[in-house]
Amino acid sequence: MQPPSGSPPDRYPPSPPPAQGPYRPPGTVTAVRVLLIIGAVVGLLLGLLMAVAVVMLPMAADMPEAQRVFERQGVDPDTVLGAVVIGLAESLAYGAVALVLALVIGRRSTPVFWAAVAFFALAAVYSVGSMLLVGELFANAVSLLFNAAALVLLSLPASRAHYGVGT
Repeated sequence: MQPPSGSPPDRYPPSPPPAQGPYRPPGTVTAVRVLLIIGAVVGLLLGLLMAVAVVMLPMAADMPEAQRVFERQGVDPDTVLGAVVIGLAESLAYGAVALVLALVIGRRSTPVFWAAVAFFALAAVYSVGSMLLVGELFANAVSLLFNAAALVLLSLPASRAHYGVGT
């Protein structure tokens, strides 16, 4: 190939720019999407498990052996059922919101960013509250670290640039 006229022989015209494919979000946003999918699956499966418990607990409470255990432990079966129903609602709500956010988190939209930040921040605050009030340290510590990791990923410059938030 001959060099263009007027240019030194060792210099050729620049090559054309590479073909542009579809836009891909940064790795930090993809990691947040993976965390949301994991959270959605865990929340929905836990909700399903609690739904089974809500159906089975009244039947189990009528069994004489279970009645003796409840009496020995000093636990009211209706109180246990109420706690399971609350857990069912919490798990399904977390799973459903996480699933919706996982579907839209890749969009370059400021409201999507702030919705994800609010979701993970509220979930982290809930984990701290559960840790203090209920005392299940390990499960709530895992939940707190999970939500904190997502918040850190969202606050990194690549994520904020993707959503056009701050500098």
